Amino acid sequence: DAILFISPIYLDSITANLKALLDRTSHFIHCLRLLGKYIAAVTTSGGGGGANAAAFLKGYGVVVGAQFVGAAHAPMPLKEGDFNAARQLGNELVAAVKEKKEWPEQIAAIENWRQHFAHSIEFCKDRWPYEYRYWQERQWL
Repeated sequence: DAILFISPIYLDSITANLKALLDRTSHFIHCLRLLGKYIAAVTTSGGGGGANAAAFLKGYGVVVGAQFVGAAHAPMPLKEGDFNAARQLGNELVAAVKEKKEWPEQIAAIENWRQHFAHSIEFCKDRWPYEYRYWQERQWL
């Protein structure tokens, strides 16, 4: 019901390994496979911030249908407050799942993406027959 992405920050972004993993989730994007799910991010760095990585993962959430609960970032050296922020984020993620929390602006962004991507599904229906059928079954086309 939820995914917690954890990554060090290199050059103001997530690691290449995490990016490679996400790049290979085209099926999640084509079929909004994480619709109704939640994501959050915990990042750390030698001194930079995690805002760009959090924004990237929030954007990823939109295209796979997941709502972004939030992020916690901890530059080195770690302090007790960093651990508390991560625990709080974990509690918020669990609560979002239990309560089926919705953020209206994210729901709207997911719906806008779905409507936009419908054109790609229609255009690629011969190359993406599974996705096309999936969308038809859900009456998204």
